[in-house]
Amino acid sequence: MIAAHEEEVKETEGVNAWAALFSKKYRKQLIIGMVLCSAQQLCGINAVMYYSSSIFFSAGVTDPRVGNTIVNVVRTTMILVAARIMDKFKRRTLLLSFMTLMAIASVGIIISLLVSSPILSVLATGLYVGAFCLSIGPMAWMVTGEIFPDFLHANSGAIGTMCTWVGNFLVGVFYPTISKDNSLGNYAFFIFVAFLIAYVIFIYFVVPETAHKTFDEIQKEFDIEPTHKDVDDEEAPKQDPWAS
Repeated sequence: MIAAHEEEVKETEGVNAWAALFSKKYRKQLIIGMVLCSAQQLCGINAVMYYSSSIFFSAGVTDPRVGNTIVNVVRTTMILVAARIMDKFKRRTLLLSFMTLMAIASVGIIISLLVSSPILSVLATGLYVGAFCLSIGPMAWMVTGEIFPDFLHANSGAIGTMCTWVGNFLVGVFYPTISKDNSLGNYAFFIFVAFLIAYVIFIYFVVPETAHKTFDEIQKEFDIEPTHKDVDDEEAPKQDPWAS
């Protein structure tokens, strides 16, 4: 592994990381990283965290602080659980199963608002937050880090961070507007249900499994062969492998 890392350092010395990131070779990985990082926000998590008090109040919870406390206990507990099980299950299994559960919980939130059910509101919100902590919450960054080589981690991380903040901005600014009675009102969360379904479909068909695989094995999923050179190739003319 150390030898492979040293070989990668030699091969990428002097390479423009930004040009490599946007090249044809890493185009699919870049799209996957951007989609997963945007999914972390456009799934609606910050609509829940920012506006949970108003959601609980609309569902008939007399003291929203009680609902918020329960949800935060669930979130803290699931974060600890996630730390223990992340490497025991496949990435795709966690993403597909728990993001589907998030979509179901989102429907539960909508129903709780329509029928003014405090108990359903707290249960559905807790289920949603718990499922987030076991799926796209940590997995967006884990998978993005695993599909790129070391020399592109900083650049791909910057693009991913931009996607999360853009998604955060869109949710934070527009959710209060679309959740008003003269707009979508109690049905506003259907937007997040649609996003979650779209992301689940994308992950199922596009995102490869990365758990317990070497970097070369992951790259083969993108039809990229290992670039480590043999000793006899040392004198061969260098070609830019990131040329589009």
